[in-house]
Amino acid sequence: MQLARLIAAASAIGAAILASSPAAAADGALIHVGRNVQVSRSRDRIAHGEVLLSADPADPNRLLGCSMAFDPERNKTYTIVYASSDGGSSWTPTLDTAEYEFSGDPACALGSRGRGYYMALGYKEGDSKFGGPIYRSADGGRTWDAPLVFPAFHGLDREYIAVDNTSGRFGGRVYMHATGWMRPMEGKTKIADISLFTSRDGGASFAGPVKRGSVGKRYVLGVGNSVVLSDGTVVLVFGEINRYWDEDGETGDVPESTGEKANGVLKVVASTDGGDSLEEAVSVADFHMLWPPSATSMIGYLAASPPGSPFPDRVFAVWPDQRSGRQEILIAHSDDKGKSWSKPVVVNDDPPLPDSASPRDHLMPTVAVNADGVVGVAWYDRRDSEDNLGWWVRFRASLDGGETFVPSVRVSEAASAFGSSDRWTVLASSSGGGRKPSGVPDAKAPGGPISVNLALNGFEFNGGHTAGIAVDASGVFHPLWIDNRTGLAQVWTAPVSVTGRAVKNGSPDLASLDDVSPKVELVVTATDFDRKSNRVTLRARLKNTSEERIAGPFKLRLLRLTSELGRPEALDTENGDRGPGAVWDWGAAIPGGELEPGAESQPRELAFRLQNLRPFRQGKTIRYGLVQLDARVLARLEPSAKAPAAAGGNR
Repeated sequence: MQLARLIAAASAIGAAILASSPAAAADGALIHVGRNVQVSRSRDRIAHGEVLLSADPADPNRLLGCSMAFDPERNKTYTIVYASSDGGSSWTPTLDTAEYEFSGDPACALGSRGRGYYMALGYKEGDSKFGGPIYRSADGGRTWDAPLVFPAFHGLDREYIAVDNTSGRFGGRVYMHATGWMRPMEGKTKIADISLFTSRDGGASFAGPVKRGSVGKRYVLGVGNSVVLSDGTVVLVFGEINRYWDEDGETGDVPESTGEKANGVLKVVASTDGGDSLEEAVSVADFHMLWPPSATSMIGYLAASPPGSPFPDRVFAVWPDQRSGRQEILIAHSDDKGKSWSKPVVVNDDPPLPDSASPRDHLMPTVAVNADGVVGVAWYDRRDSEDNLGWWVRFRASLDGGETFVPSVRVSEAASAFGSSDRWTVLASSSGGGRKPSGVPDAKAPGGPISVNLALNGFEFNGGHTAGIAVDASGVFHPLWIDNRTGLAQVWTAPVSVTGRAVKNGSPDLASLDDVSPKVELVVTATDFDRKSNRVTLRARLKNTSEERIAGPFKLRLLRLTSELGRPEALDTENGDRGPGAVWDWGAAIPGGELEPGAESQPRELAFRLQNLRPFRQGKTIRYGLVQLDARVLARLEPSAKAPAAAGGNR
């Protein structure tokens, strides 16, 4: 079978692929990790989970973190706020919600001038509904005002807070969003929605909600955070299950995802008018959600580049996805406020295990962008956990707007691991007898036998539903995570700095070139696969399919290089790189240095070698895909053609 047919067949079956890392920074020296700090040290007898983190936009010393707490000595779940005024070197618990019978889903945010905001969902003894206490601080979270509590939050789940820190017309507004519910005019099916609340007075009161709901059999599951762009646009991320409700409108179940068929879609929804309304939702990518997520995660996370960076207002989405047969960390980006998105890129840089071995799932991705445009992604990594339960925290950085990444490094100094020496957290619940239901709609009514349920804390095995990350005003990244190195799940952080600044097209030598990919075609003229050397080659021409003249230099920059059969590397590149970031110079194939409309270059050869070749056949499966790649063509456009080319080139 010819190589072209092999590649086409591989593309059709969509089998698992193997990611390559950039070779230019193979030692990972660009990333510098500081010492680990135990955020929850003053509460080290209580298990923690589900964390978030925020940084003061102007003061690099102020950080605000929040976590759920699981206290078996009081059989209570509540939340705790931790504040730092020295850049994360030390932390103080400044607020907790232990007065509630139950509280969870903590959300925290810092605004300008030290304004802090905190919220949790919960109920007190005798309450018939969940409430949402919202606390405000004027000193970066050291002290807190009495909470604002109102029942409009009944039925909401996993809330987040964001602050508009711009100087625009919506500057100072505070946003809270969560999943909510709507009832249809008739029928039993409930409509799950995204509910957005807005405060125009610094969190003293909130208006709303405005809503967008999932219709038909779809269902909102896995709502993530939000970001505020330089013009005040608010972008929220969430997962939507394709088919959840059964035919009778009763509660259904999340269908299983396969490599060929996703069970959901990762989406964003935006508000462009300061929270008065929500736009129509936009799909980021298919979402192959691993369900149930008892030992993994299911929530996406957003970040945005600041306006002064090389990629102003570029929005990044990361999420855990199992399309490859194991859960991996994906990232995509948008340059038009979330209206369209790039093809997803795999962030974790470990190769898949042999088919006979158990897969290693990665989880809990977070992303942040500093003022230099450096993108940082942190996640819980299981490549070194044979039981696929423990994890190390790893961090990876991109200097070209999320298109390629330097190799990852460990951030945590110890693993979260599970053995007989751990202190397992057990919590109990009781119902029946004379107990009246409180706060939980489906609790048993009084009467009948007393029922007691003793269970392990499920967040022991995934750290909760969220992890945290923030970038301080000096550009240092601060991942916030859970691990049990002390024998009990605790909150940890570490400063992570990245040497270097983001640059257009990944290199100062290429920064002045335009992305002309939408205006050219790569015409493949010949292919070959040398079985002895495992060398794959193709010859191709560049053809100008636009009506504009394109001038050199012409460069082909590699963004993605994968294979079903082994570890591919690019050969004979101009910059010596062998993976994403590699550059081929096409100038010798264009003698005149320009391509007129409709013109083609002379042929040029691209070569690749497959390392660690796997068997072509495994069981009933025959692997066909030798090499798959994504690349951009960089050159120079006439000034009148640059604007549309730049917009189209980032799709």
